[in-house]
Amino acid sequence: MTIPPAPVNRLVGPVYKLCKNKHIFKKCYWGNFSLPSSSHLITESIINNRNSFCENHGLIRYVCNSHPDIGDMRIWDHCELYTCIGGYVYITSPYANPYALALAIANGLTDCGKLYGEGAFSYYIKFKNKHEFNRYKSRPNPQDQSGRSPRLHPVVGKTLPEQTT
Repeated sequence: MTIPPAPVNRLVGPVYKLCKNKHIFKKCYWGNFSLPSSSHLITESIINNRNSFCENHGLIRYVCNSHPDIGDMRIWDHCELYTCIGGYVYITSPYANPYALALAIANGLTDCGKLYGEGAFSYYIKFKNKHEFNRYKSRPNPQDQSGRSPRLHPVVGKTLPEQTT
């Protein structure tokens, strides 16, 4: 009989201890958030989503937090690469912004709910092997005629004007 993980509100220490497969998340940045100080970010639904994602995608072990240097950098936040049954799975969890979904889709990623924290949405992509992942993260930027990466509106799919910072 397996003992379910402790409720989030009762744990003191790293959040990986709340997951069913502690060994998978023990070495990643997310897994070492400390509770109760991160309880505003890490909720029971985040832990449940992590457990489901791990099971549904056959995660085996954490590899690294490699960030591609391509496209709009706002999409590459809190990145995690794992080995899984059939290859690798890559997760990115940017904090909510109006472009995240369109940027994720433009980069071949699929929405997988919230895996990082309450303010961040997560996206993933699978690869057959590490070579395929390395090609993905070093591919050329998708660019428009001006030489800048286009920004797509998340709902209507039209290019947005450049943002000023």
